[in-house]
Amino acid sequence: MFWIYGGAFVRGKPTANPSNILEKPVIVVVIAYRVGVLGFLNTEDENAWGNAGLKDQNLALQWVKNNIRNFGGDPNKITIFGQSAGGSSVSYQLASPKSEGLFAQAISQSGVTLNEWGFTRNPKELTLQFARLFNIYSNNTAQVVRELQKIDYKILVNVSLQVSRFLPSVEVDHPEAFIDRSTYEIWTNGDFNKVPVIIGYTSEDGAYARGRYRQFATNPKNVIPAGLNVDLNSSVADELVEKISDFYFPDRVYDNLTSSLNFMTQHYFARGIRKIVADLVKTTQPVYFYMFSYATKENYTKGINGGAGHDEDGIYLWNTTLNTEADKLTRSRLITLWTNFAIYGNPTPILDPLLGNVTWPDARGVEVNDVRYLEIGKQLVTGTNLAQEDFLFWKKIFQQYSTSTIYTY
Repeated sequence: MFWIYGGAFVRGKPTANPSNILEKPVIVVVIAYRVGVLGFLNTEDENAWGNAGLKDQNLALQWVKNNIRNFGGDPNKITIFGQSAGGSSVSYQLASPKSEGLFAQAISQSGVTLNEWGFTRNPKELTLQFARLFNIYSNNTAQVVRELQKIDYKILVNVSLQVSRFLPSVEVDHPEAFIDRSTYEIWTNGDFNKVPVIIGYTSEDGAYARGRYRQFATNPKNVIPAGLNVDLNSSVADELVEKISDFYFPDRVYDNLTSSLNFMTQHYFARGIRKIVADLVKTTQPVYFYMFSYATKENYTKGINGGAGHDEDGIYLWNTTLNTEADKLTRSRLITLWTNFAIYGNPTPILDPLLGNVTWPDARGVEVNDVRYLEIGKQLVTGTNLAQEDFLFWKKIFQQYSTSTIYTY
């Protein structure tokens, strides 16, 4: 099991303690990769191709593929998994032909390539703006890179954390390109690596950004998805605000906790994840869709609205200090599901009393547009068409209003 840490692509470190997971017959590999300006600076030419962080992950996968047998592992049974930016990284590995054949299964937790927080649309422009902070005013990318290389990397990192978000981006076409076109196009056309996948999010993923709720009240145009690439001063933008507000904020109270939390979860996480689920189920490979909703005092957000916030599923994978029996049961269940998937390619290969004898169904429903899922809460409960109205709403919005290449959704 090959773990990719999160941290919004700007921070993170390989310090996860896998002792709970290692109670199962699996091997856990925790890697490091470059993030921020060191991992994702892109001049859109040979001076800095971009996506170095994703290429680090790919190189680590190659090493594990070639060497894991020496540690008792099976190179044909590698499962990549990650949360937040790690989950997005998993989906980038799925989307890139450079990673074909390097893993057998994938688990993406609360993050995909289509989430707008994990992608930079204009990386060269961002690089030139960043360079100007160091009085580098050239538009010659070779000179810009040379000058930036003279600056202590710690200074580059600290300044970039304050003012810039260097993230994955589309590279210009070259032999070593990791992603050379819109991943929306890759997913829609089915041009991704076909392996069994677990994918999902937490019921209150948007709680991590609850400090941003006020931005909707200050400027309602912030509800418009960046992926639509709409001129915010246009009448189209005004029309979009009305439609989105009618759906999520009918009373126009943009800082209402319940409404804002639901919108933020859909806007920053679920919308893109659900789109990719719809693309995954078109293949012949198994797809297991989930929502994690278990909430106790262990959760960072303390169950703001009665659910689980961003990264709060991670508590039950890595935390070794849980106190209540209910928390320990949830940990045992989550680890059993994840490791079953790694071992068997199926999270519920047999009826198991620990799991309430529940069978996690493949996401494909009885009807063509149905999507089945597992809710991981105090109990394990299967359901159909999670947030289906939201999914159909956004699908219609993007069909009606997107006028250029879609990069995020």
